[in-house]
Amino acid sequence: MEAIELVKAKFAGNLSPSHVVEYSHDDEKGHYVIHVYQTYVNNFQSGDSYTSTYGWFVVNPNTGDIRSLLQ
Repeated sequence: MEAIELVKAKFAGNLSPSHVVEYSHDDEKGHYVIHVYQTYVNNFQSGDSYTSTYGWFVVNPNTGDIRSLLQ
């Protein structure tokens, strides 16, 4: 939960209330992988939707350092 809060704080100026910030998994080094995304509904009748990813971030549990997973 602390990793999620660190990512939210770091990107607070860029995220809207509709962004979801959630833990995905631990990587092979024991770091937390956090996914930041929004879900958009294409068709309210059918419920068809898609996900728009803002980013994937890795949080070091020992230092709190955050880096992009895609770098």
